[in-house]
Amino acid sequence: MHSFYWHYKILTFPSLETNFCGTLLFHSTRLGSNRSKEQSLLALRRAQSEFGAQSSIARSNTSSSLNRATWSQSQFAPLSSVMSSLPVDTTKEYFDAIDECNTSKVESLLTSGLINVDLKNLNFYDRTALHIAACNGDIELVHLLVNKFNASVNITDSRGQIPLEIATDYRNIDIVKFLIQKGSSNPEYAAPYLNTEEVEELFAAARANDIAEVTRLINENGLDVDTEDRSDNNRTLLEIAATNGYYDLVRLLVDQFHADVNHNDDLEESPLVMAMNNKHDNVANFLLERGATRVLADSSEDSDFSFKLPID
Repeated sequence: MHSFYWHYKILTFPSLETNFCGTLLFHSTRLGSNRSKEQSLLALRRAQSEFGAQSSIARSNTSSSLNRATWSQSQFAPLSSVMSSLPVDTTKEYFDAIDECNTSKVESLLTSGLINVDLKNLNFYDRTALHIAACNGDIELVHLLVNKFNASVNITDSRGQIPLEIATDYRNIDIVKFLIQKGSSNPEYAAPYLNTEEVEELFAAARANDIAEVTRLINENGLDVDTEDRSDNNRTLLEIAATNGYYDLVRLLVDQFHADVNHNDDLEESPLVMAMNNKHDNVANFLLERGATRVLADSSEDSDFSFKLPID
């Protein structure tokens, strides 16, 4: 008597609360055509990638009573049949919602249990929702995926990149900081774009226009007034103040701490250009009085800035 041995993949769908079994590999050509094997392999790949199916292998002899009993149970079915019963368009709908920054739609799909949070987009470098949100700078979605649905912060795409590395490449530093707090590996990758705690506090005070705190931090921590914000194109305190039109803070930084009025950030923009582009005439004129170099070509063409000083 000839014995046939089959390999099965037992698939567990945690979110769907049901188990299925499907034929994956055969050890005899008498047990199925190459076409059916390929269909099963494709179905298995979709079950694992789209629906987070967890698999285990069982090896059975067709002549055994266990095998016959197993296949008589209604919960087991050919894998291709199982997958055909699952929603076909769910994956596309999910990744479309991510691309559109539709947080409520993503949350709805994940809550429904039809989608695994670590599902990879097979058409886009095997990236998960967290990879894509980190790339897009969508910090609201990043928070949702990690805090509510426990997305893996260290999962890799087909290029071997984790979400932190992608967020770093696109200079989405707020997301980088969050991922590091959540235990992301390879924080060294982002180190060139992260500030020390003292510098973070200083720039936070500047953005809040807190003159007293800026003064205290510079004096007590001995920080250079022209310290650059690594997470924001290497801008200085003066460039932050000029951009926001914080006239009193600008005066303090220049007159008391002697900030460089002609510093250029990574985008080759100076405090004067930032003040002009944001139509803060009083700040721009003050900077000109303090020796800022006027480069009109760098300012926006539609600026209605009015110089108090004569144009050379």
